[in-house]
Amino acid sequence: MALLVAFRLVWGLVGTRYARFSQFVRGPGAALGYLRSWLQLRPSHYAGHNPAGALAILAILAILALALVLVASGYAGYEEIGGDWLSEIHEALASLLMAIVVLHIAAVVLTSLAHKENLVRAMVTGKKIVAAGEEIRSARPVFALILALLMAGLWWLMFLG
Repeated sequence: MALLVAFRLVWGLVGTRYARFSQFVRGPGAALGYLRSWLQLRPSHYAGHNPAGALAILAILAILALALVLVASGYAGYEEIGGDWLSEIHEALASLLMAIVVLHIAAVVLTSLAHKENLVRAMVTGKKIVAAGEEIRSARPVFALILALLMAGLWWLMFLG
């Protein structure tokens, strides 16, 4: 889990145009406007994260600190450090993180259906049909692969080495 968090943090700083944190934070006013467009049954379309999706991402990023505590508490429980209270904290944090992930997935599915596009495929491949000038030049697959291999190497060093 910690390595996935680390991967997303690095990718959010140096990844593709729409994966970068600096691109999708627009503020609460933009999120409210976007949600109003849904209430009017005319959801606004964005090439990258929509303002409500950006809030979900920010919530997940805020949870990343909790995810690190989740990892630490899980490791402590595995090593039998601490008591039952630590296991209770671990379970509560895991449930909170899972609820946010489920909400995020539901929003991706709903938005995909509303806009008749496959957002999951776009997230994986980096390819999406967008207006001229909104496209990304490269999905950076080699960079992503190198980053993933580095994370796998760290995992190997931590647990198998």
